[in-house]
Amino acid sequence: MEAHDPGQTILVGWSLGGMLALEVCAAGFRPRAVVTIAACASFCRRPDYGLGVPAAVLRAMRQRLTTEPEQVIRDFHSRLLSLGERNWQETVPALLPERFNGAWLAQGLDYLRRKDLRSILSEAKAEEFVIVHGFRDRITPVSQAYVLAEQLPSARLIILPSAGHIPLVTQSQVVNDLIMEFL
Repeated sequence: MEAHDPGQTILVGWSLGGMLALEVCAAGFRPRAVVTIAACASFCRRPDYGLGVPAAVLRAMRQRLTTEPEQVIRDFHSRLLSLGERNWQETVPALLPERFNGAWLAQGLDYLRRKDLRSILSEAKAEEFVIVHGFRDRITPVSQAYVLAEQLPSARLIILPSAGHIPLVTQSQVVNDLIMEFL
């Protein structure tokens, strides 16, 4: 990242990628803009944070990756779309890789289980933050977007009423238009 001019950089991150973008900003990188899509400050519930997935669910998913990885992927795919996005059921699988690297998936699940950005988000700086979230997201509930917006008070929060976890696909024109504002 040091080789890039932060003032000309736009970070766009979906889900875990959005968390990584926020973490990079909290570590001192100052981009022109950050657009998070279906991201959150903490994917897992914590003793002081009632939102998110219980850590035990992610631990079980990680364990299942070793015994039934295809089923873990199918379960994830089945939750990407909101119930109102059923017309995308045929399209979405074709957009995703047929095979996944199990070690990378395990690392991603570990990151989601461990990472809690709430204490460092006040350090995240960018000229502009945009939080895009599907109201009907069944993986990262929309309540997570509101918490993220509270912790990034200058952020622009855009809730897409019928979208699930992948509005970059199902609402691509809206998401693309938002990103194009910075180009």
